[in-house]
Amino acid sequence: MNKPIVITLPIVPPTKTHQDKKIVRIGKHFKLADTKELKLVISDYLTMLNPYKPDRPLTGPVHLGFRFVWPYRKSEPKKNRVGLIAKTTKPDWDNMAKTLQDVLTRLRFWEDDAQVYSASVDKWWGEEPQITITVQEGSEQ
Repeated sequence: MNKPIVITLPIVPPTKTHQDKKIVRIGKHFKLADTKELKLVISDYLTMLNPYKPDRPLTGPVHLGFRFVWPYRKSEPKKNRVGLIAKTTKPDWDNMAKTLQDVLTRLRFWEDDAQVYSASVDKWWGEEPQITITVQEGSEQ
């Protein structure tokens, strides 16, 4: 198994995900399109992650790990602000992961997103807002 790529983005995770679409009309047909806010999130991700892309796309099976940490809620008592607290509010973990996975695919971290055979996603409240991404090529049995 190869050494994992670990990326930490010291940002508050965005709340706009690939679910944030609008319906647009093209002639007689309608289609879904990204909102302006989602386009901005994708653009920011592309800019922040571009320096980390591998020299060559990964070719084997890929495991992804995502950890999203938001700043503690103002309503959280100071006595509870120790370590990480599970975030059970929106946005949904799968929508956040999908947006980020699509960006990593677009940056050619791997040849095809079908190579992603497993993923883990965590959402937390914590002291240091950030997004941590782990890309591991290979599979364990």
